[in-house]
Amino acid sequence: VTITQAGSDTTLEVASSSRVLVNGSLATLASLNALVGAPVSVAYDQRSKVASYLNGQTKAEQSATVSGVIKAVNPAEGTVTITTSSGQEIVLNVTAASSLVADGTISTLVSLATSVGAQVTAQYNAQMRTATSINAQTQGSAFASVSGTLKAVNVLNNTITVTSQAGADVVLNVSAQSRVLLNGSATTVAALATSLGSQVSAEYNAQTKTAAQVNVATALGLGLSLGTPPTATPAPPAPTPSTTATLSGTLKSVNAVAGTITITAQGGSEVVLNVASDTKLAVDGAAATLATLATKIGSTMTAEYNAQTKIATSVSAQAQASASATVSGTLKAVNVLANTVTITAQGGAELVLNLTAQSKILVNGSASTAATLAIMVGKPTTVEYNSQTKAVVSLNIQG
Repeated sequence: VTITQAGSDTTLEVASSSRVLVNGSLATLASLNALVGAPVSVAYDQRSKVASYLNGQTKAEQSATVSGVIKAVNPAEGTVTITTSSGQEIVLNVTAASSLVADGTISTLVSLATSVGAQVTAQYNAQMRTATSINAQTQGSAFASVSGTLKAVNVLNNTITVTSQAGADVVLNVSAQSRVLLNGSATTVAALATSLGSQVSAEYNAQTKTAAQVNVATALGLGLSLGTPPTATPAPPAPTPSTTATLSGTLKSVNAVAGTITITAQGGSEVVLNVASDTKLAVDGAAATLATLATKIGSTMTAEYNAQTKIATSVSAQAQASASATVSGTLKAVNVLANTVTITAQGGAELVLNLTAQSKILVNGSASTAATLAIMVGKPTTVEYNSQTKAVVSLNIQG
């Protein structure tokens, strides 16, 4: 860290033994990046220039309040975007200490994702853009309903278009909390793509256009003859015959939120497949989940799917247990932004490994976080990782 005092700069080394604080609370070296220009108190050795104590102070006037509507929520990145009445967009970081409330009830980022467009008030640190509290008013009275025919399904954007009985088109967002039914049975947005023209009824938030429930009834589900539709309702088009295809390649990515996997075929092309509730997932012959597949990036894949809807019937991964490797040595560096750690092996070689959401991080045998590792540089470390993807499976550091 570099400290400016009376116009003179002093650069200090922060060692693993240095005590780093923000407003008197333990913090990491990485968190000080957000405090550039803020007051700081330091104790250090004048000869070695190694800091023994460093306390950054955020200013009281840095606290700010914003009101507007929720534009976007990203649970993966831990952010909420608010659009003010003047049109300004403010992106706030949500931490474990942030208080989230919706309609007076304690909430989560995942739940707030269904409240896009709702009125919101937030208190936050103006310099760090970290939310102290977020209070959303979803206004339950904003719920509406629509009945008509299913005009379009957009699997990528998770939206459906309903043509109402009056002839108006209504585009609705389908979230993870939306209840989607086909002939009375639970299904997915992707599965609705084969039922265009069918009758549909939906309940949704009139402000956010987020569906609470979508119920699609095909002619077969209504007990009607496709050849003799009722007078008031045109006969829905016959579903296009399913075309089954097979794909082999390697697993490139998994999006558990969107319910998709991306496979790089043997020819180099990339194919994105939708995973429905009835898709059979397996890893090394054992039943698996999307979350499990997310830890098998780079594995050999075989998939059967509908070539028109891109809905997978079955997905099988060969994880290749031989790809697992272990390294012991010392923790040389931590890159919080890139989510990587550098290990100096006992033989002197350096190895850069990737931290993922599935990586298990332990400090003296207790669960910890990647941010904590920044103050553990130089400590003995043992890491289990995938030698193909360089993704950390588990990292155990001894403090």
